[in-house]
Amino acid sequence: MKGCDRMYNINNVIAARNDLRDYIDLNNRKLDHVNDHSLRVSEMAVKMAIAINLPSEDITQILIGSYLHDIGKIFLDKEILDGNLPLTPIQRAEMENHTILGYEYLKDITGLDKAKEIILMHHEKIDGSGYPKGLLGYEIPTHVKIVSICDSYDAMTSYRAYKKCTLSHAEAIKELLENKNTQFDSDLVDIFIKEFHFNNSNI
Repeated sequence: MKGCDRMYNINNVIAARNDLRDYIDLNNRKLDHVNDHSLRVSEMAVKMAIAINLPSEDITQILIGSYLHDIGKIFLDKEILDGNLPLTPIQRAEMENHTILGYEYLKDITGLDKAKEIILMHHEKIDGSGYPKGLLGYEIPTHVKIVSICDSYDAMTSYRAYKKCTLSHAEAIKELLENKNTQFDSDLVDIFIKEFHFNNSNI
């Protein structure tokens, strides 16, 4: 397991990104908005995938999909990405459309089926209240559920101009625990906490 862990690191994410330069405008300045977040999500998601012994092919798809999960945001207005006020209902709808925009952007690339599922579905929720399709838990693939947890944790603990507040690590973990079986897969939340050494008794 440790040997496998060493095989997947930030250099793999960067290499995968560069391999897609024929399809992705790497000079798009809007990528600056998502790069750091996506790198952190990729590292967490890969560690979780290794922890549950997913095959290397799936880990590679998770690595790429988690890094590119917010690629659709390059099509959003800068004021939505960088504005310092809460999003209006119209802006919120546009923001939520980034999953479809990202999927459409990469849909013709072959060999990335699971990565594209991550891009499209990472805001789906176990109870069917997510977007864009309102899928139920059994309809959401494991690789998507993994990225959903990592994405949500990092979003909660990172600064976003349009958010009211940034949560502490303990507060974010409490949110994950409270949303087991509604937003997040219960077993995968437990694995996330175990892998990143969070102690439930301290929450």
